[in-house]
Amino acid sequence: MSKERLTIEELTDKVLGKIRECKEGSGVSEISIYEIEGDRSDRNWGVTIVGAGRDELSAASRAAISAMLELGRRYDLLTDDRS
Repeated sequence: MSKERLTIEELTDKVLGKIRECKEGSGVSEISIYEIEGDRSDRNWGVTIVGAGRDELSAASRAAISAMLELGRRYDLLTDDRS
């Protein structure tokens, strides 16, 4: 099954929304999506938490990993080379 390709803005919105659905991720205010090049992963993108409460970072990281694993099966990042 091929994955739907999303722009970085579309993917950011989906991932941030999924993170915020989790109790641990409710305090996340900002994330950054980055491209993974090569065949090191089953997805071509990753996520970094940019804004979260200081005491919530560990829990927010778990929510981000969960969102990345779930959404990574359905979506790829639309890259400049369109491949």
